Amino acid sequence: IVDLFDEDAQTRWEAVGLEERYKALKTAQLDYLLIDDLKGQNGVFRLDMNDRDKSQTDMIYILDSTEGTGLHHIEAYNDNNFGAVSYDNPLRFATVAAPAADKLNFRDKMN
Repeated sequence: IVDLFDEDAQTRWEAVGLEERYKALKTAQLDYLLIDDLKGQNGVFRLDMNDRDKSQTDMIYILDSTEGTGLHHIEAYNDNNFGAVSYDNPLRFATVAAPAADKLNFRDKMN
């Protein structure tokens, strides 16, 4: 599981005492993940998503997937943020480069 939920990360940092040593962690946001080579399948990406302010949606950038095809799952932190998503108003969460474009599929994982 790759967890980009800002609230989860801040809770974990606090639990191990990092926020006292690194004050910036209190307000840090995990906005994106760059993956050079996504391997395997059935991975879970936990993302902050927001259909009204798309700049607040976490992004995954995948350059390649050399081990072939794979199905991965997206779990939204707040699934109440999808009321405005439609065919005409999509919510983008990933950019997949050409070498991996036909190899990867993403599905919703119910919270």
